[in-house]
Amino acid sequence: MQPGAHIGIDGVIGGGYPEPRGIRAIPEQVGSLAVSWRSEARAVPEGWSRVDTDQPLGAIAVYLCEPESDDGAVENGLVAAPAAGQEYPIWRVV
Repeated sequence: MQPGAHIGIDGVIGGGYPEPRGIRAIPEQVGSLAVSWRSEARAVPEGWSRVDTDQPLGAIAVYLCEPESDDGAVENGLVAAPAAGQEYPIWRVV
């Protein structure tokens, strides 16, 4: 798919984290990340990548890309957790 072509996506907007209870070494752990989902059409950005889930490790790719996953891209420091109102940089193509 060429950059600029439109695709349907499920995107995520960060809702932030609730106030921490107790002391944690890493205050922004994903288990309590609040997000909201929205569906829309988006233009494919320059330099984008697509990960197909119809493959032997497809389930792992899905788990890694979910913003609320307790062992996903945010938790492992691959992408920053979305702040309240900020968009998560990984889309689900629908």
